[in-house]
Amino acid sequence: MPLYEYLAIALMVSFILSLFAGYPVAWTLSGISLAFAALGILLAGLGYDTYLLTSWAKFGAVIDRLDGIMSNWVLVSLPMFIYMGLMLDNSGVADQMMRNFVKVFGHLRGGLALTVVVIGILLAASTGIVGASVVLLAVLSMPIMLENRYSKSLSSGVVAASGTLGILIPPSIMLVLMA
Repeated sequence: MPLYEYLAIALMVSFILSLFAGYPVAWTLSGISLAFAALGILLAGLGYDTYLLTSWAKFGAVIDRLDGIMSNWVLVSLPMFIYMGLMLDNSGVADQMMRNFVKVFGHLRGGLALTVVVIGILLAASTGIVGASVVLLAVLSMPIMLENRYSKSLSSGVVAASGTLGILIPPSIMLVLMA
């Protein structure tokens, strides 16, 4: 078995052991990956076959990729949208919007859940970002649904399903990126 296969097995074992030891996932992923990348480059310098990593110059592609991710303007909208949702929640506008939709759909069975779906559709049409929509819907609707004696499982299911509409309803960011 070549050395790079042993390195891959050692990487997975050390990753699992680090997770079981209680280290955070983000630090475990980044730390172990960088350590094994450096180990592979050092072993390649000693003449071992480590597959692709043969010099520090190829390691620069990782840095270029990280720079490309950090300069992506689409990702700027995520924290701004979550901030907008928190401002709507703290100002009381979102609570009033939920209560007005409940007045419209309240006479129907499951009217509050239908309200969350309608707000999810409005958010999906305006943003197309799944993560931000789910966070915003959870902040807005979960307390009201729990006040009205909806179960936690039903409330979180409605929020999760409504938040994922952001991919389906245009102008979806994912559809724009794929086009």
